[in-house]
Amino acid sequence: MNTIKSVLIVEDDLIQLKLLTWIIKEILENAIVLSSDNGAEALSLALDNKPDLIITDWEMPKFDGPELVKRLKEDPATSKIPVIMCTYKNNDYETLNYAFECGVNDFICKPVDKNQMKARISSIMLLSESFRIINRQKEIIRSEKEKVELLLKKVLPENVANELKKYGIAKPALYTDVCVFISDIVGFTKMSSHIELTVLINELNEIFSFFDAVMKKNSCERIKTVGDAYFAVSGMQYKNGNHVENMVNAANEILDYLNERNRSRKIKWEIRVGIHLGDIVGGIIGADKFLFDIFGETVNITSRLEKKAKPMDIHISEKAFSTLNQYSYNSMNRIFLKGIGNITTYSGIRKTV
Repeated sequence: MNTIKSVLIVEDDLIQLKLLTWIIKEILENAIVLSSDNGAEALSLALDNKPDLIITDWEMPKFDGPELVKRLKEDPATSKIPVIMCTYKNNDYETLNYAFECGVNDFICKPVDKNQMKARISSIMLLSESFRIINRQKEIIRSEKEKVELLLKKVLPENVANELKKYGIAKPALYTDVCVFISDIVGFTKMSSHIELTVLINELNEIFSFFDAVMKKNSCERIKTVGDAYFAVSGMQYKNGNHVENMVNAANEILDYLNERNRSRKIKWEIRVGIHLGDIVGGIIGADKFLFDIFGETVNITSRLEKKAKPMDIHISEKAFSTLNQYSYNSMNRIFLKGIGNITTYSGIRKTV
């Protein structure tokens, strides 16, 4: 009972109020005792002071004890305050049931016995503390669950994370008409051998963080990074009819960023970009450490387009380019891809308007 610092007594009979106050001060020597003789004032006192315990009479002016308890339990600010009801009413089933339905935590008949009141207070506060511990544990679990869900959505596409959360498993799926982006840093292996490891990691983190922000801004999403390679898609989860345009805009923004960055940095990075449009299969790889990956001919073609791209240029397939409006190109090419044949590609893609 050391946790009780304040008690609100609601009693319209002055003699009973004095008796209850004396009993409470005997039981809880250091507790502050607040008092009221009607339900309306008591409700206001409870809201203002948030007492640790409320002891109320049944019959009172303004509104009675059961109505007071109902209103206390309806307000989140006072709903957790334990309430003991004192009354001359008989302890019949209907009386007790009605009191408990209103939200009363315990019930004691007048005249109030000091030892009985002490036992009731001890019991109710122990129960209240147990509820507080349970609620704290629930809050910790809820908070940890939110962290896990947020982490899943950071490492997995949202629809895959939601499926995993709902069913405990996310099956591989076919995604049609998806725009795939793959970039690779030119001469990365040679450059990285001359750069301190921590500096290299910081450089990649800064660059890829910018890539992530640009992709998100243009309704695209990163799938993964593999060393210095960056994989992203548009139109996998959400179709808006502009997913190739969104990806090309993101690619150009990334190239502009690197060009500007290279003017003021000692370490200068250049990338090649490949973009293609088609169907892909996506799914989670691994059981203990989740990794979402994409597969299929579309990914394979995009990778080969990237490898044939010039430094700081976008190399896009005809299939993807044909969906664009008001975009120009520097060159049109015919290239041979083993297993695919000759395809038309475009380089130097820029919006004309």
